[in-house]
Amino acid sequence: MFRSGPAAHTEFAVLAGHLARAWREASFAIIDDGTLYGRQLAENVRLLLADAALEPVFVDTYRPLLESQAALVRRLQRSGASHVLIGGEARDAAIIAADAARIGYRLAIAGGSILVAPPADGRLPDGTITVAVPADIDPARIAIVTLFIGAGLTGVGQPRPFRRGGRRNRPRRWRPWERRGVRRGSRRGRPG
Repeated sequence: MFRSGPAAHTEFAVLAGHLARAWREASFAIIDDGTLYGRQLAENVRLLLADAALEPVFVDTYRPLLESQAALVRRLQRSGASHVLIGGEARDAAIIAADAARIGYRLAIAGGSILVAPPADGRLPDGTITVAVPADIDPARIAIVTLFIGAGLTGVGQPRPFRRGGRRNRPRRWRPWERRGVRRGSRRGRPG
């Protein structure tokens, strides 16, 4: 198996690095939906933020795919969190944001690459922080370019003509009479 995109721990480190700078003075919460991705995102970012001397005011696991997350939003509000890191899907994040807006609670939302989803999964509020590879960039190309640069190869992405001995690099046709030392005009080795 070969992974051509960024590693998961890279996503966690970039997100934690940004949140450590942006949320230094904010009271924040970390919640996840209990899935493998959600738990890993929440736990790894929490540990990286703890290394930067930042502790969340609220940590919880919520039930995903509910039509309303009003109870969770009220618990977030009671804890005093003004920012929340969501380790869950875009649909749940959109429901949490809508429920918070419904009661007049301003909540800044952050999450991982899973928050990048089609509009059918719900609309996230403006200012939502996500860490993801842009859609117009091919992860395989990024991986290959990174490997080339790491190997010290220059001119990555610039096509160069390949010539051998002044001839173009194209496959040569097999000719049965051109075997070891047999010339074209001789009778030996030539089909007759």
